[in-house]
Amino acid sequence: MDRLVASKAATDHFTRTRWWWVRHAPVRVDEGRIYGQRDLPCDCSEASVFASLASLLPQDAIWVTSHLSRTVQTAQAIQAAGHFASPEIHQDKDFAEQHLARAFCSAGSRSRIRSGTPPRTSARRTAKVLSTSSSGSARASRG
Repeated sequence: MDRLVASKAATDHFTRTRWWWVRHAPVRVDEGRIYGQRDLPCDCSEASVFASLASLLPQDAIWVTSHLSRTVQTAQAIQAAGHFASPEIHQDKDFAEQHLARAFCSAGSRSRIRSGTPPRTSARRTAKVLSTSSSGSARASRG
């Protein structure tokens, strides 16, 4: 596949871009809660994990993270474990976690989420989210 894409790129004079998606290091201060867009630090203490990952990534990569500190910390830990050409990290808010509370919660629940208080939802309401039908289209379901 790589050869096919490379030959097509050479013929059509376009640049091939390869994306390497890396999830941030574990967040240990979340008390088992979903933390979403809250800016919590991550645990970058396992140097061997970052060294292994650094050896797999291209050395001339352009680094892009979200604005959340855990993603920047993870990128810096990977860079420290490898020998990368450019240590500059570009931050972009559009790479942040999706804010699902806006889509699925009431205004009162959203304010509790922003304050760090878990929303008050019943199992019945939680199950009333989106499910996928066998045809692949999304539809609302009631629990």
